[in-house]
Amino acid sequence: MCNRTSPVSPSALQYTPIKSSLSLSTIIAPFLAAVILSGCGGGGASNKQTDDGSAPASDSPSVTQDGRAPTAPANLTVVAASPDIVTLSWSASRDNVGVVGYEISASDIQIGEVDETGVTVDGLSANTDYAFTVQAYDAAGNVSTASAPLVVKTPSADDANSILHTGFPRLGFPRFGGGGGGGGGGTAPVAGPDTAAPSIPTGLAASGVSANQATLSWTAATDNVGVATYEVFNGSQLMTLTTQPVAVLTGLAPSTNYSFAVQARDAAQNVSGLSAAVAVTTLAATTPTPSTPNTQGQLTYTQSCAVCHGADGQGTGQGTVAPIIGVTRAIPLAELTTLIDTTMPPGDPTLCTGACASSVAQYVSDTFMTQPGDGTEPVNFTEPLAGLAEGPEQIAALCNRLALLNRSDVVRDTFCGATPPAINSLRGLQTALGLTFNNPNATGRGNNGANGNPGFALTGHSSSLVARFVNAINPRAIIFTPANRFAGAPAGYVAMGFVRGDQFAEIAAADRNNNNAVNFYLVTFKQACNLTNTCTDGDLLTPAVESNWLDVTVYDDSDLRNTIFDCLQCHQVNGPGTQKILRMQELANPWSHWFRDNRASNVLLQDFQAAHGTNEDYAGIPANLISASDPAELEDLVRAAGFAPQPNQYNSGRIEAEVRQTAGQPADNTTPGVSATWNAIYQNSVQSQAIAVPYHDIKVTDPALLPNLIQSYRGFVNGTLSAQALPDIRDAFYQAQLRDIGFKVQAGLDGAGIVRQACGQCHNSRLDQTIGRARFNIDLAAMSDTRGGVLTGAARDAEIGLAVTRMLLPPEDVRKMPPEMFRTLDAAEINSAAAYLCSQTTTAVPQCAGR
Repeated sequence: MCNRTSPVSPSALQYTPIKSSLSLSTIIAPFLAAVILSGCGGGGASNKQTDDGSAPASDSPSVTQDGRAPTAPANLTVVAASPDIVTLSWSASRDNVGVVGYEISASDIQIGEVDETGVTVDGLSANTDYAFTVQAYDAAGNVSTASAPLVVKTPSADDANSILHTGFPRLGFPRFGGGGGGGGGGTAPVAGPDTAAPSIPTGLAASGVSANQATLSWTAATDNVGVATYEVFNGSQLMTLTTQPVAVLTGLAPSTNYSFAVQARDAAQNVSGLSAAVAVTTLAATTPTPSTPNTQGQLTYTQSCAVCHGADGQGTGQGTVAPIIGVTRAIPLAELTTLIDTTMPPGDPTLCTGACASSVAQYVSDTFMTQPGDGTEPVNFTEPLAGLAEGPEQIAALCNRLALLNRSDVVRDTFCGATPPAINSLRGLQTALGLTFNNPNATGRGNNGANGNPGFALTGHSSSLVARFVNAINPRAIIFTPANRFAGAPAGYVAMGFVRGDQFAEIAAADRNNNNAVNFYLVTFKQACNLTNTCTDGDLLTPAVESNWLDVTVYDDSDLRNTIFDCLQCHQVNGPGTQKILRMQELANPWSHWFRDNRASNVLLQDFQAAHGTNEDYAGIPANLISASDPAELEDLVRAAGFAPQPNQYNSGRIEAEVRQTAGQPADNTTPGVSATWNAIYQNSVQSQAIAVPYHDIKVTDPALLPNLIQSYRGFVNGTLSAQALPDIRDAFYQAQLRDIGFKVQAGLDGAGIVRQACGQCHNSRLDQTIGRARFNIDLAAMSDTRGGVLTGAARDAEIGLAVTRMLLPPEDVRKMPPEMFRTLDAAEINSAAAYLCSQTTTAVPQCAGR
């Protein structure tokens, strides 16, 4: 968990002016350093490229050597104006290295940053004077003096002239409260910056205290403009953010003393003092601790049964018994208990009867035959979601759960009504979620998220659950509700992620009944090829995967938490009771691995079009819109929802500037780039303080593999290569750089280091300790029995032995540790990791014999 020396929330940096962030002033640098060292992630500043998207010359000074500020923007003029919108333009500034962006202010209020020499500002008040200024900044954080102020008086409300369409980026003027403004029905700008802090919240009280939950309420604070958020702390640890004077804290530890306090924050980032603290002691856990029957069953199984059946149920080849896994039917628990009671162990069945037989049967049933809590369906260990309910049965169970949670989001609206829609394609799913492209002929980035179309962005590299599937010719698409970063996220917003190659879409949906808190879902589907188990790359990596679906199933994050599709390891990195967040590690311009047609990453769009041409729709996005992919729109949503800065944020501008010194980058990546900035965040992931980080170079594809895969896909598009003959175009990663890309561990690690980097993303003490996956923890002394206790002695050693077994499983087995979709270990690395784990045991463990 993050331990802060003072109660400063992540949102405190969200609105830090760009000039302060880029210069790493003495005000924020110590805080950023403390955050990075504590494992909370850092958060770089917005670093941008030159205006035309070109790279500075290779002999340009590095960003750390550049101390010269750009010239002030000149010729600031108004292009058009309406009662609530003004469009401005100005002449480009000059810089010794290159201007990367402009910061726009109005009447001393910072509006935002753009990377073009023009902007459209909306959300203004009619018949009101605004004094606009513009400053330029470069990649090193040097900021120019402000342009000469330009005073613009917006027309009155009865002037219906519409604004000219310019294609400039659009920013929203911060609106502070309601009420009538000068002649225009809106709020007039505050005279000068708002420096008044809200009052301190009072009357903080706790109710509904249980072993894992407490509800806090307080009297609303007051502010001269308006309170934007409340931040709830336990001591110095931020627990949650809320816009209402109430917060439900979940995931608390049983029998634990907490000291909660609240502070208020307004839109100008003025913060009140902390409220008087309220002491809360959670109730004792209602479940027993380590000596439970199931834990005893695991110990008995490991000591007495694994010699024949295998520590992980896969068999050992000794004796005449078959492996437990792969049984043709799920044996009812009562029958299995009787079987063990009367026949096991074969040499002397009297050694395990009664309670012993019952505990072993429960362990075998839970671990090898069924998903926990089910008890009926056998598990197919090559399918990550096998054993979970499907189709209407699962959707009905999910809808019942969402009703109990009083959840109000797009997923519940879509699937839990009286007549759920019949969804048989990706576009059908988009329509059901409110993400339809209503105007596919509105091309250009200015129409991304406008004119009836959702926002969208494509990336040629991902560090998410689908990282192994994503490259420039098989990109990941994010389609989402458009947002204005300064106006807050739209109520009930939704975002959908999709990449070809697997049969699911990822959904993030904001809960209108819970302060827009974000919920995560997985929508899976089947195609005709699933019925005969004959799905080929041609079925999964072409437009065929986006249509003719037979059925869909919807899971939420609680369904998935014990599978390798668990999304909370990335979206709730500090565990239960902390905020779930949208992730966009490359949050700031130039968004290195995202498609954008005027950035260095345009090489990714070029690779995509070399394979797919310009007439193939992708991920439900019309073909003629794909070149309008704009990560700036996704950044706006992430910031508007309050999820900036990101944990261990990838500083695109600085990393690109450092890598650019390498000859050939970015179009020719045969010589890998080097970046000290990147290495610092990479080391955080090596130490398991953060999830894997994006690769330092823009292109992750292998220059020796990519041309052939592009040619193969072109053959499919042109009809000269059958779908059945299409190779796996996802397998295009730069083979010599798999460690830096994140698919292998850093070279030279010892056994402990291998375990830490390879396993720590999913097995650490920050995450949910009540699920089966938590039985293994890279902090071996903190391994949980999932019932509120800690594994010790032989039980702990048995779990270590199980981890060793799982490292040795074949790649296609979903139980293999680490899963192939995350990371691959070679034989030497497996042996080193296993030797380390075995060195930490204190009792005899069969898997460690000879190590």
